Amino acid sequence: MSDSVFHCKDLSKHYRKVQALKHMSFRLERGKIYGLIGNNGAGKTTLMRIIMGLAFPTAGSIGLFGRREEREIVRSRRQIGALIERPVFHGFMTAEKNLEVLRILKGIPDKNAVAETLALLEMTDTYPYRHFSYGMKQRLGLAAALLGMPDFLVLDEPINGLDPNGIRSIRELLVSLNRERDMTMLISSHYLEQLYHLATDFIIIHEGRLLEQISKQELAERCSRYISIVTDQPPAAVAVLEGICGEQELKVFPGNEIRLYSADLKPEALVKALSQNGVGIGQISSKGVSLEEYFAALVGGGKLA
Repeated sequence: MSDSVFHCKDLSKHYRKVQALKHMSFRLERGKIYGLIGNNGAGKTTLMRIIMGLAFPTAGSIGLFGRREEREIVRSRRQIGALIERPVFHGFMTAEKNLEVLRILKGIPDKNAVAETLALLEMTDTYPYRHFSYGMKQRLGLAAALLGMPDFLVLDEPINGLDPNGIRSIRELLVSLNRERDMTMLISSHYLEQLYHLATDFIIIHEGRLLEQISKQELAERCSRYISIVTDQPPAAVAVLEGICGEQELKVFPGNEIRLYSADLKPEALVKALSQNGVGIGQISSKGVSLEEYFAALVGGGKLA
């Protein structure tokens, strides 16, 4: 069995004059939890819709579970559970009845699947769906995605509308499913702090392009330490520093601040290099960043909506 759960090569998607995805190539490996990060309009939902067959690429190719032929990809989608956008349920039915209808439509033979899934989500409510709160509706959507215990779970904003206790319980459930069942997950969320605690890897996209695919360990190294340099000669400083650490490790911020995201650099060596090139330094210090700050720096100061 292939270790690849999903892969895409040069994937692009156009909606009339809007290019939602631009030449995207990456691979998702079995048994990992991928946090999908990007601003609104970055292409996250479009990517998830393509994975689920709800949208189709304009160009490029995709594969599921190592399979590339369209007929095989269609069959492979039976191994995927998804919560994308707002799920639709029958308003007059209970959670149990709604899931039973879904079980039959999906062709899941295990008649205990509904009860087991409701137990996982701690859903014991017996009143109709139309009386559910937003958080309860979100929880039922997750239950629908988990019905039949898929190999690959695709979730778009799964903790929207949940209270802190609900967020914690869902996070613990997803981690448990990943560890105990080796369930691969792709999760999009604007709650970056929660996503950081949940994911093992991150995919960062911006304006339809893949900016970075990075493991949690690599991200922790970059977020845990950066060197801040304040100088009244930013262009000259950048020219010197790019020769030391490379363009990808360097970001320029307002206030003449330059940040270097590399665990291997030492402030003393940077001071020496800048001084030898006639660049004055007002301040230099080692600091840490949050995932939100790292994302903002990567997209050039963008903010999550």
